[in-house]
Amino acid sequence: MRGKRLYLEVHQPKTVIAELGDSLFVPTRLPWQLGDLIELGLRLPRVSRSLDIPVVVIGRRLPRPGSLLSAGVVVRAFNPNHPVLEILRDVVAGTVVDLEARLQERLRLPATTGYVSVHEARIDLAGLLEEDGVAIALDAPAIRGDRLALDVVVGEHVVCSLHVLVKRLQVQNAQSLAVVVALDDTARATLVRFLTTVDKHRQQLQQG
Repeated sequence: MRGKRLYLEVHQPKTVIAELGDSLFVPTRLPWQLGDLIELGLRLPRVSRSLDIPVVVIGRRLPRPGSLLSAGVVVRAFNPNHPVLEILRDVVAGTVVDLEARLQERLRLPATTGYVSVHEARIDLAGLLEEDGVAIALDAPAIRGDRLALDVVVGEHVVCSLHVLVKRLQVQNAQSLAVVVALDDTARATLVRFLTTVDKHRQQLQQG
C-alpha cells in the first residue's frame, strides 16, 4: 500500500471532499490500473504533513499528444467515513481551530518497527509501559505528539500491533529514534498480553 502513493495540492477542501465521495481527478503519469487501491496524500496550506487517505482508481485519462488535458486518474475514497475526511468536513464547517492539534488527536499514523528476534522485541517493548517510554526506530517519519498505529515486525511477521504516543525524538549513534509510550489502557493491555505470551513460550522452551 505504501508503495502506491499520489499527492494532491488542496486549495478548496470543500470541493475535494465532495469529489472524493464520487469521483476526483488527480493528475499523474503513473500507470495506475482500474481497481488499484492507492494512498492519496492531500497537501493543505499551513499543514506540516500530507493527510493520507486510501482511494480506489475508477477511471483513467491517458496522455495525448497536443492535448491540453492532463493525464491522470479518477479516484474515489475507499472509506467515505475515513478520519481524514471527517476532519476535513470539520475544517469546512469551521469547527476546527487548530488543525495540527486535531490531526494528532484523531489520527493513528501507520508505522513499523523491526527486530531480529521476538526476545529482542520483548526487551524493548516492555519499556512502553514505563513513564519515560522507550526509544525505537521507525520506518516512517514522526513528530512529538503523534499517535501511531505501530506494527512490531520480527523477520517478515507482525507479532504485535498497538497504538503508541510519540513523546519526543532523539538521535542515538547517528540514528534518529522516536521515544514512545503505550497510548492508552487498551494499548497497555495488548502489550501485556504480548509480553506474557513471549515469556510463557520462552519458559516452555527452557523446560522442554
